[in-house]
Amino acid sequence: MHLASIPTGKADKVFFSNHRDHYVKNIESKCRDLESVYYQKEGKYGVLGKITYKWDKKIGDIYGFKIGSGQAKYDALHVVDCLIKVEKDGLVGYLGHTDVKYKDIGIFVDGLARFTLPDGRSGYVASRDKREFYD
Repeated sequence: MHLASIPTGKADKVFFSNHRDHYVKNIESKCRDLESVYYQKEGKYGVLGKITYKWDKKIGDIYGFKIGSGQAKYDALHVVDCLIKVEKDGLVGYLGHTDVKYKDIGIFVDGLARFTLPDGRSGYVASRDKREFYD
């Protein structure tokens, strides 16, 4: 799929998680968060929408696009271990997996990520339900 086939609106920059203008479905991939399209507008980042994909015996790969409703509100956006880590006002979190409220957060191992809050408390957060476990 190529960005030319996606409605980009008035974004300054539109990109896939690989920061390129094209996307190739990796059937083996478990990185579902990487199938979104991101954008930058006036120095902020957001999610433009999600790539849809299906396989047809006669046609082969069929790509589509489902527009999102998110606004550009993040200061930074990075791919970390198949997840999208965002930063806003000096705090970080993972899109769809945690809130953006941590001073620091590590990668998820067995569904838990180590975090530190701005007040100094630390512990682990579960990606499944965002439940926190404090030290």
